[in-house]
Amino acid sequence: MLKNRWKKIVFSCLIIVTVVLVTGCNTNKSKTSEKPPVITSEETPDVSDEPEVSGEPEVSSIEGAGEETSEEAITKDKDDAVSELVRNDLIEIQIYSINKETLECEAATALLPSDTEITPELIVQEVVSSYVDSGIDIGIYYVKEEKDNVVVSFEKDKAPLVNVGSGVEATILNSISQSLLDNIESCKGVIFRMEDDAYESGHFTYKYDELYLY
Repeated sequence: MLKNRWKKIVFSCLIIVTVVLVTGCNTNKSKTSEKPPVITSEETPDVSDEPEVSGEPEVSSIEGAGEETSEEAITKDKDDAVSELVRNDLIEIQIYSINKETLECEAATALLPSDTEITPELIVQEVVSSYVDSGIDIGIYYVKEEKDNVVVSFEKDKAPLVNVGSGVEATILNSISQSLLDNIESCKGVIFRMEDDAYESGHFTYKYDELYLY
């Protein structure tokens, strides 16, 4: 009788184990057979708002570049026109200055308004201005006409009387005298002085009314 009871117990266990195994297999199959969710048209993400990528430049950029080019061309034309007007309103005169390398006298050009009166004082001033670029400060005491000659008097504490060598001193005197003779028709000769006295430096000496020859 005890044996029959054990048989029932064993048989019951077998049935439970079988049921558990069958249930587990069905569960795995159902998980495996599940299909991925289908996205309907309503759930499809809207990509219409995404920016389009194009290899071609935007038309507005090209148009802007064209406008800038046109503006530059207009500006250049205006500058050319202004330069032409300025040139037409100026006159060129030839003066003489100093060569920065050789320190010798050389021709130079001065631009002046077309209505400028060409006087000895103006010519001397243009020569003096041309020497500023070379770092030479020429001191003019006065410029005046005496008969057919032009008298140029220098300040005694500035070039060409001091602070320059004999070569530069001679170049300054040559530049002024030649510029005057070439541009002032009434000028037949040039006289150099030291303020109200005769010209006398450490290199050259001239009498009070002595004409300068170069």
